[in-house]
Amino acid sequence: MKSCKPNVPKPYKYDAYVITEFTFDNKVKKQEVLFTAFRGMKYRLIFCSSGFEEQVKMNIYDKSSRVKKGRTKVYDNAQGVDNNFWSFQPAKAGNYYIEYDVPKSIDGKVKTGCVVLLI
Repeated sequence: MKSCKPNVPKPYKYDAYVITEFTFDNKVKKQEVLFTAFRGMKYRLIFCSSGFEEQVKMNIYDKSSRVKKGRTKVYDNAQGVDNNFWSFQPAKAGNYYIEYDVPKSIDGKVKTGCVVLLI
């Protein structure tokens, strides 16, 4: 978390963080994290990862994966991000659902990793 803090651009101030841990094994998985943006506030979400070779993809939606209709992707990591640093600025207040696509272990060994989300 400390190594990610320098990625918070001015005039934003670090407020909180969420750590999402992953297990890389022989299965592909999805993990979902909720983030709430409040009215009248400007947010920037900073994502940092390191320590694993697997390519974890991240998408942000306006609704949970449990919602079958009307779910809209508002951000994905095909929009010019790299493996170590991602940034997202919510367009409006509300709940956002960050979905991580966790791939299989590259070398077949079970191992863990994490992504740190700075708010």
